[in-house]
Amino acid sequence: MMRSLWAGVSGLQAHQIAMDIEGNNIANVNTAGFKYSRANFADLLSQTSKIATAPQGELGGKNPMQIGLGTQVSSVTKIFKQGSVQTTDKNTDLAIQGGGFFVVSPDGGSTYKYTRNGDFNFDAKGNFTDANGYIIQGWIRDETTGEIDSSTPIANITIPPGLTTPARQSSYIDLKANLNSGNTIDTKSPIYSLDSRAGWIDANGNGIQDVGELHDEDRDSPIFDIENNQSIYEKGEDMGILFDADGEAIGLEDGEGVWISYADAKIEAYAASTAIGNITFSLNGETIITNLTGSTSADNASLIARAINDKSNDTGIIATSSTDGKVTILNKNDNGTTSEMKNVDFQLIGGGNTGLFTDSTLAVGTALGNREVITAFNYTYNESTSNYIGVTRTDARQFNTTEDLRDAMQRDARMNTDYLGNGNDDATELLANMNDGVEVT
Repeated sequence: MMRSLWAGVSGLQAHQIAMDIEGNNIANVNTAGFKYSRANFADLLSQTSKIATAPQGELGGKNPMQIGLGTQVSSVTKIFKQGSVQTTDKNTDLAIQGGGFFVVSPDGGSTYKYTRNGDFNFDAKGNFTDANGYIIQGWIRDETTGEIDSSTPIANITIPPGLTTPARQSSYIDLKANLNSGNTIDTKSPIYSLDSRAGWIDANGNGIQDVGELHDEDRDSPIFDIENNQSIYEKGEDMGILFDADGEAIGLEDGEGVWISYADAKIEAYAASTAIGNITFSLNGETIITNLTGSTSADNASLIARAINDKSNDTGIIATSSTDGKVTILNKNDNGTTSEMKNVDFQLIGGGNTGLFTDSTLAVGTALGNREVITAFNYTYNESTSNYIGVTRTDARQFNTTEDLRDAMQRDARMNTDYLGNGNDDATELLANMNDGVEVT
């Protein structure tokens, strides 16, 4: 009974010592250069009541009967872990990064002491001292050669008060630095602004491309303005290496880009009152089947609009109907990131549906046929080139620089956007949709 009590008491005593060590660590949390300690425990000798026996004949061996007598603190270890280096308001504070000690001496170098505490000051005689008055030891500059010889013995570091160094013109400077490799920047400069013209600059401001106003907007080529001042206009910047206004890297990679819509894609048509039974057509590749009652065109328009809206999550298209039988098929181009969710691609399925709709933009009674209304375009980044000329209205436009993207957007907004919803199927319809007033800058 007493043995168990004494073993428990030894644990309490050892734990008390460990708590004392931890308390000391906490008390020195703000002590410069302090290294915390750790208690190491070990068990006391065990008392053996019976010794172990080896196997004998048919009798197996037995383990010894040993009873522990408790625990003890065997040692206290100083943990020399690198602490955090912090900025202070005193220029004589020093810190050691990594291993090592400052060497200090209370008697001019006869004996040395070592510390990690870099809280140093200069005294009235210029001695570089710690808080105890011990003078910091180091290699001293040779007064004749001006060199510091690290092979000589260390001595008191002293800078006489009032000592000045005459100014001397610098002949060269060595600089070692790392460029910021992260995805953010601290300092920013704006890119060149771009006007609404491609490949030339209106240097004299007359709105006409005169001789000498050609300009490669993807290069640093200079051009003279009307006052004969040399300037650089409209330098296209590689979109893949630009940062946004918050300093975050845009980080475009090949094939990444954006959809831009210049108007709602819309078709307006009237439902026929004579159509009865199942009718089938597709919108943006999704097949739509509905059964018409044939009572009135308004009833059929309502049924068609309902069937279209049932597929909105797949097509991005919504439909409305009116009491006069008109169906408005609309894509605001604000859902999804794929071509299946952009614009309006209307296709009749089966020869019996040609009289399903009559076109509200054409003569009364004219059947609405297959039609593709495009008002949204896809622009994707290419790290080495741009491609706009020769692509169809449904192809992705490839851009490399800011000017590539600006020019492609202006061309689409002026020439390729189907503002009227007539499909841009021929030159006449394309001309009717022209909007030369659009300027992208």
